[in-house]
Amino acid sequence: VRVLTTRLQPKKSTKIALLPVHIANSISILRAQFGNMTDVDIIHGILDVNNRPFTTAQLEALIKCVPTDDGMIDALLRYEGDMEALREAERFSLTLLTIDNVGEMLFSLVFYDEFPARSAMIQRQLSAM
Repeated sequence: VRVLTTRLQPKKSTKIALLPVHIANSISILRAQFGNMTDVDIIHGILDVNNRPFTTAQLEALIKCVPTDDGMIDALLRYEGDMEALREAERFSLTLLTIDNVGEMLFSLVFYDEFPARSAMIQRQLSAM
């Protein structure tokens, strides 16, 4: 009995890459910290300053996902094609960029979270003087 086997050619990815591969990979890894949350859920979590569902570590991960290079930001913002054609990292970065001054906002949220501990440490240091 002869069994014929055929090899299926793997389907090549047709995703559009606007970010360098190493940056897109880093964003994908950091994005995984948010489990099943959608990009929109993450945006709502950032904007809801009274009921943020994120830890300080997650906020710091989000800061790392915000593009800071003007060339990358420009490439992302100029893209007018199908969003589903983009890789996940590009879609997530574009979603983050919908918030005005998102990087500064995230830094402020981290500072707000860390303020009580920093303040207590400074007070201890001052009382030791």
